[in-house]
Amino acid sequence: MIWRTTADALPSPTRRTRVVLIEPSTWLRECLAHALEVYLPEMTIECVSSLSEIGPGRVGLFLIGVDPPLATAPAGLSDWIEALRRLGPDTPIGAYLHADDAAAIATLTALGVAGIILPSSSVKLAVAAVRLMAAGGVFRPAVVRPFAPSDDEAASPQASQHAQATQHAQVSQQAQVSQQALAPPPRASRDDLALASLTPREREVLDRLSAGRANKTIAFDLHISEGTVKAHLRSIMAKLHATNRTQAAVRFGAPSTASSNGRDDPE
Repeated sequence: MIWRTTADALPSPTRRTRVVLIEPSTWLRECLAHALEVYLPEMTIECVSSLSEIGPGRVGLFLIGVDPPLATAPAGLSDWIEALRRLGPDTPIGAYLHADDAAAIATLTALGVAGIILPSSSVKLAVAAVRLMAAGGVFRPAVVRPFAPSDDEAASPQASQHAQATQHAQVSQQAQVSQQALAPPPRASRDDLALASLTPREREVLDRLSAGRANKTIAFDLHISEGTVKAHLRSIMAKLHATNRTQAAVRFGAPSTASSNGRDDPE
């Protein structure tokens, strides 16, 4: 099954990034597709349950769902990621976990994925991570608790020794992840987080502003009043920490050839 967003039917120069979401669970797959459609109107979202369903054409980002137990059998996960790299040698691969797990983070990091999204992440952070990965950036989560063994496994002396050795290795791996998490985020990361704070309507206003459209034209396109457009612009400038509309359009929007209204205030 392939999910294509309804936004694909609307012509817009910014809706070109194709994101392929790979998730075996139908319910989870369709829920995530709907969320990405709402928060990422500039992207085309496709959902598949397996690699064989991925259609031809350029992909901007592969996004795969991973169960923490795969961290104990990384060979299968490695084969999966290598298959994706053969499909799109230059396409970044992001992963989202079905449960917070430090071992899975370490395994995915070692496999060189572009980013890892945890289920404990906020929607705002997850959306920003997807945008960052699609733009070629790298996203790493904070360290979380390791995956807990079953009662039978925990009762085994051999399992206990293995757990201690594994924990020691994870501490070293987690320290590296922690250093990355504590480092100041790059400019691209901060900008993506700011963009993620915009509502879908504000994104539509920003897209048209960056295309050089005047307030009156934006209002006509979106079937809203000019006063509402001005209110959206003030909110956009505040969220993006932009001093004027031109800065917001040039820095955060698509390339434009002219400034709206030829003015730098929301009006």
